[in-house]
Amino acid sequence: MTMNQELTTGPIRQSLILFALPLFFSQLFQTLYNTADTVIIGHYLGDQSLAAVGSVAALFELIVGFSTGFGQGFGVVAGQKYGAQDSRGFRKCVALSILLSTVIAVVISAIMCLSMTGVLQLLRTPRDIFTSAYSYIFVISAGLIITIYYNLASGLLRAAGDSKTPLYVLILSSGINIVLDIVFITRLQASVAATAWATLIAQLISLVACLGWIFRKKRELIPSVSDFAWDGAMVASLLKMGLSMALMSSIVSIGTLILQTAINPMGTRRITGHTAARKMIAVLDLPVFSLSLGCHPLRRRTWVPESMNGWSGASLLRTGFPFCIPLF
Repeated sequence: MTMNQELTTGPIRQSLILFALPLFFSQLFQTLYNTADTVIIGHYLGDQSLAAVGSVAALFELIVGFSTGFGQGFGVVAGQKYGAQDSRGFRKCVALSILLSTVIAVVISAIMCLSMTGVLQLLRTPRDIFTSAYSYIFVISAGLIITIYYNLASGLLRAAGDSKTPLYVLILSSGINIVLDIVFITRLQASVAATAWATLIAQLISLVACLGWIFRKKRELIPSVSDFAWDGAMVASLLKMGLSMALMSSIVSIGTLILQTAINPMGTRRITGHTAARKMIAVLDLPVFSLSLGCHPLRRRTWVPESMNGWSGASLLRTGFPFCIPLF
């Protein structure tokens, strides 16, 4: 298998910037279409529906962030194999990532769907928006496997040094999501749960697009049947990195979830205002967050031999940190 050397040789600063820029625009489009959801819901369905989505926004971020954090962690391990030119290990990592992602998605979806009423009660969701909030977050939780597979496919492409294709796919997903939101709400007179369905449908189409690209241009990512054989050491490595990334992705959401329990009893108007403010904060966080995401795949340079110009984690930190200060 011919491995792309672009991210394992050459100046680290240039590679970090070139790799992080598509990630920045990916996160930007992700945030923009989430914001578009908010605008469309608020404009066409009113403050009460917007408050229903806002009342479970922190829960949404926690569920999705924790789940997709595993995929990001799996991508880091896959990136290490890719950077070390270990094609067999890379394919095995992809295969086991698919299996673990399936188990994680099913378990989390089952737990959330079965306990959703109790969770919303703990969040002190107002009675007048309880049904709408429940229907929205239930759809998201039930379709979590689509979200995880989509993010896993994007993460594996990034692990192989391709951060542009996930950006193009995300732009496609954003456009589809917005169009479906408008069609479902304005044409079909659907409820707030329709926006959740729109998100899942857009992600499913994007997943198919990612897989189509992989089968056409990145066939080295495709594992064989034998690659799905159990490997305890690799499973442990994947779970260790995946759990670390999942927890890192969830810490802020856990704090926000606690804050949400104090905001929800204040009523629809305050929930709506808090939802809008959080969308603005998400945009401000984008540059630093994208640099952080860019460092994770590039961190695999630490694992490649010195003959391949591998770098230490300290050199990556010294390069990335100065960019964060002015951005902050």
